[in-house]
Amino acid sequence: NPASVRKKLLATGVLVADAWDLTPSPIAIALGFSQERIGEKVAQYLLGKGYKRFASICARDERANRRRQALEAELRRHGVVPVATHMATPPTVLNLGREGLRAILAGGHDPEVVVCSSDVLAQGALIEAAAQGIAVPGSLGIMGFGDFDFAAFTHPPISSVHIDKRAIGAQAAKALIARIEGRPLAGKVVDVGFELVEPAVQIFGRVRE
Repeated sequence: NPASVRKKLLATGVLVADAWDLTPSPIAIALGFSQERIGEKVAQYLLGKGYKRFASICARDERANRRRQALEAELRRHGVVPVATHMATPPTVLNLGREGLRAILAGGHDPEVVVCSSDVLAQGALIEAAAQGIAVPGSLGIMGFGDFDFAAFTHPPISSVHIDKRAIGAQAAKALIARIEGRPLAGKVVDVGFELVEPAVQIFGRVRE
């Protein structure tokens, strides 16, 4: 229970830096990015590529689910309704991506693009597509999240969302040191932003007619 954990941390007096999200009322400082904004931007990006039939493979994780919901809301604003969503139970491993795409296709769905809540799931979906003889990027686009080290080296490379993990860690350390030294913080919520990453060898091909 997040509320219970927060209460216990406050009682201990331990310095805490909330990372990977933008908490409006952090214990000390929050460093992260907007899950909702990422969902919106990914939807806009893929709509700009011409995709109309969307599916998603999403981990059963609160932050991943917020990104998915924001993506779907943005799609609906443009008159597009996702054809299928497969929820994957953590821990997030590659095979869940394979199972997710397999389930979506077995359900009779024919997506043009699959949005995955992590690059690990995206890699699994990429492998399953190859196993089923589905050309990526020719017949199916796949989008990940996290810009993991391997994402640029799969075949084809995985388009993703880059988060500056080093910046989050470094700024969290500096904020905690400032608190220890009794110096005031410039702000309690720090948005490090994000970047959509499309590899040089693009995973997105032409949209089927």
